[in-house]
Amino acid sequence: MAVVLAVCTLVVGGCGSGGEGEPEGTGNAMSRQAVDDTTVSMLVQSQRALKQGALRKSLALADSVVHRAPRLADGHFQRGRVLSELKRFDEAETEYRKVLSLDPQYQGAWFNLGNNAYRRQNFEKALRYFQNEQEQFASASTLVEIGKAYGAIGKPDSAQWAYERALSLDSTAAAAHARLGRLYEEEGKPEAALRHSRRALELAPDNVNYQYVVGSHLFQLGRYEEAIERLESVIEKRPWHQEAHYNLGQALVRTGKQDKGKRYLSAADSLDKQQREIERLESVAKDQPDNPKRWKTLGDAYRRAGRLDRAREAYSIALYLRPTSPTLRDQMAQLAAERGNYKAAVTHYRTLLRRNPNFTDGWFNLGVLYAQNGETEKARKMWERVLQQNPNHPRARDYLTSLPEGDS
Repeated sequence: MAVVLAVCTLVVGGCGSGGEGEPEGTGNAMSRQAVDDTTVSMLVQSQRALKQGALRKSLALADSVVHRAPRLADGHFQRGRVLSELKRFDEAETEYRKVLSLDPQYQGAWFNLGNNAYRRQNFEKALRYFQNEQEQFASASTLVEIGKAYGAIGKPDSAQWAYERALSLDSTAAAAHARLGRLYEEEGKPEAALRHSRRALELAPDNVNYQYVVGSHLFQLGRYEEAIERLESVIEKRPWHQEAHYNLGQALVRTGKQDKGKRYLSAADSLDKQQREIERLESVAKDQPDNPKRWKTLGDAYRRAGRLDRAREAYSIALYLRPTSPTLRDQMAQLAAERGNYKAAVTHYRTLLRRNPNFTDGWFNLGVLYAQNGETEKARKMWERVLQQNPNHPRARDYLTSLPEGDS
């Protein structure tokens, strides 16, 4: 019983799709107390797989939950979350509306419908869904989304009301302060904008977006030295941030550091071209959502730009569409290693090599991963396996030679 409730709490908070009208049904959801342990385990595993980017596994488990307990709203909710990650928004809509037909009071369902409607730029529809969520479960976070939707349809006064209302519910809502800051910036009120953006950053000091906005507002106010410090910090964490490069370059030029400023301005131009290409690839992938090559190409572009979280999302969709591809699995493993997730990288390689034992690059790259983690004997075995398959593999022989003898 307690486990089932904990699981259902974890499920809330995904993102879904839009649709018209109220869901049909009278609320005949299966009681959570009636869920068997195996179904609960499947739901937990689906959540974990989704978090790890294992979309095919996550969806398969969610499908099993729905099959075993078709009137369990949590199963449909989880299935909607996975479908949303796969950009299969129409199918996600079906699942979320099924949730509401089973349980009209399901927390998060309207919110997630609003999220996906917003992602599809159906802003008026998103607004209605967020308002439905707010009527049932009032929260500062939902009011922030309502404000964003108002802003997107050209109603800044209503957006401001929503953000201020959010802060009246929760004065520590950093996102509401950040959004108010942006709103005041658009209205030409830089001092008020800075006040709210600073407060957002105080509440969430590790948020790079807030760090950039503070730096941008300082630049607009002519406080260049303070802006330079903030913007340099942003670029250190997000080297692909085009706006930070541009504003930093301008601030440096205006403080007499011409050469350094011009280097950042030049980098901003290059990053602008890179971002336009990424946006083009995003559009192509969304237009051809069932084409794994499009998602792989987008993932490659994200990876080259250093945007590793976005790269993982794109590669995960590609791997879902082509689960037997050893190259895609290898790239997912490399990406996990680049993101510092050693355990996930090893898991990817083990899955890859179990299915494709003759994929030499997989053995070689797993050896590199082991060596980087200080597991030299494991690395030695991987590279020896490479040479068994390809005796002329130059890198494996060189890497083996570099290992200390008898180290463990």
